Amino acid sequence: MKRVCEKLESLDQNSLVVFDVDNVLISRDLHYRELRNLTREDKRYLQMDRAKKFKISSIHYSNTKSFLVDMKTPKLIKLLQEKNIKVIALTNCYIGSNSIIGSCEDWRINDLKNIGIDFSVSFSEHKFIAFEKISLENLTPIFKNGILFAAGVPKGDVLQAFLEYINWKPNYTIFIDDKIDFLQSF
Repeated sequence: MKRVCEKLESLDQNSLVVFDVDNVLISRDLHYRELRNLTREDKRYLQMDRAKKFKISSIHYSNTKSFLVDMKTPKLIKLLQEKNIKVIALTNCYIGSNSIIGSCEDWRINDLKNIGIDFSVSFSEHKFIAFEKISLENLTPIFKNGILFAAGVPKGDVLQAFLEYINWKPNYTIFIDDKIDFLQSF
């Protein structure tokens, strides 16, 4: 994180900083990770359709508590926002509701706010955007309260659609993600 912080100091108002959420900003308790790993190794889980996997993930998420990966991150985000640098999140989190979580996107927004992270400052003039042209398997990526929800669509495609929609080309973009395939989608 030290190298990232050093680079962030040189950004200006025409820059964009994009954070992944899971395992970059927040993580879940050990019980959740163990249960999730066991589930993903189960042949029955691997054969399930997306809706069933979504429901199981929702059960796991709703029964565990988030914690910050790095305690300095909320302060860093606020500092960038105070410098009028655009800071958003881009998560592969599903959207919509199921029998466990009423609105996955609202749940995610509130989960982050509860630990001191609020992205709604950046692009506040755009409260909600749906990207129907790049939908995948009836899941439409959205932008809500400063967070892009990819919903299974490649993150690079979602970010590109967002930037085209708002008609903005940042001079510099920093994307922080823990998965190389998401970084390479740009």
